[in-house]
Amino acid sequence: MADAAFETDRRQLPAPKAVSKPLVKGAATKSLPNDVARSEGRVAQGELLRALASVVLGPPPLCDTALEALGLAALKGAEHTAAFVLGAAPYAAIYLGGEGKLGGEGLDRVAGYWRAIGLVPPPDADHLGLLLLLYAELLDAEVGARSEAARHRLIRTYVLDSDGFLT
Repeated sequence: MADAAFETDRRQLPAPKAVSKPLVKGAATKSLPNDVARSEGRVAQGELLRALASVVLGPPPLCDTALEALGLAALKGAEHTAAFVLGAAPYAAIYLGGEGKLGGEGLDRVAGYWRAIGLVPPPDADHLGLLLLLYAELLDAEVGARSEAARHRLIRTYVLDSDGFLT
C-alpha cells in the first residue's frame, strides 16, 4: 500500500498552480501563433494534471489548496476515501494485471514504462497520483523541446506506442 505520509508531504509534491485561463482548447489562445498557443495549452494541461495529482495523493486538508485552485468544493476525509480508495482504487496494477490485485504483473508493466523512459520507478509506480505527475513532467519536456521534430520524438518515445496510441 502507498505510504500516504511520504506522498502527501508538501516537500515531495509540487504545489498546484492556480489556472487563470480557460483550459478549453483554443478558448484563450486563438490570437496567438500556433506553436505558442500549443505551448500555453500544454503548460495549462500540466498544471491541471499536477493539481489533480495533489487531490488524489493528499487526503484532506492537504488537498484543499488544489481543490480550491480547480474551483471544487473541499472534501471531507470520508469523501476522499470513498472516491479514491473504495470507489476506484488508484492503482493501475488492479486493472492491468490478470490477478486483479496490488503489485504483481500490473505493477511490473507500469514500472517497465518508467524504466523505458530512463527513470527509476518509485515503489508505487502505478499509483494514479504519481502517473499524473509523470505525465505532467512529460508535457513539460514537450514544451521545452526546441523544435517540432524534437517534440514529435518525445511524444513517440515516451507517450505513444508504434501505432500512435497512448501507452
